Amino acid sequence: MLEISKLISFDKINSTNTYVKENYKNLDNGTIVLAKVQTQGRGRLGRVWISQEGGLWFSILFKKNLKHPNFYTKLSAITLLSILKNLKISAKIKWPNDIFFKGKKLSGILTEIISKNGKVQAIVVGIGLNVNNETPPEGTSVLKVTGKKFENDLILEMFIDKFNIYYKFFRLFPFLLTIAWKKNLIFKRNDTINGYKIKKITSEYLIVEKNGLNKKIKSIHELEGG
Repeated sequence: MLEISKLISFDKINSTNTYVKENYKNLDNGTIVLAKVQTQGRGRLGRVWISQEGGLWFSILFKKNLKHPNFYTKLSAITLLSILKNLKISAKIKWPNDIFFKGKKLSGILTEIISKNGKVQAIVVGIGLNVNNETPPEGTSVLKVTGKKFENDLILEMFIDKFNIYYKFFRLFPFLLTIAWKKNLIFKRNDTINGYKIKKITSEYLIVEKNGLNKKIKSIHELEGG
């Protein structure tokens, strides 16, 4: 599936996701695009992702045997939790695509679809992990949590190895992936956030209830006032 031999590296680029989307026709399935710095890194719903040197910023291209886009988001999240656990970091998923440790953002995932005439041609998964880089106050890094510096190349190799193992299993049992993903969410069904009770959790939206009224939301920030 993923191979280090399919790695394309840049010192600086606007966005690894943008590069993959613009060049996907000429790239192999499973290509990984890595950058030391992103000048226009972004997260879900167009939010800015600061991508300074020292962090691990990369995107993966999927072109064959495509699953639902959310499959890749969940799989990437579970893979990140696993390698972070190996680094002695017990992180959790903040619905739907962020990795947090003790209330601070450690990693983010951005899954994008490339379509033509209504048909999905490819899926791009962008991953940002704060490793040795400086972070804003609301963020944290592997260095800050562990007090140790880790080589980004080593962490990427760990990600590739674990992703491939999980992919082989969860592609056969995607419902088990959803169970694992939900089990590792910070906020779960029936939890309350700022007076809103979570009634239903899906990959794409939440149903929350307040004062007897249900509301469908697509970002947890709607509840947090962010």
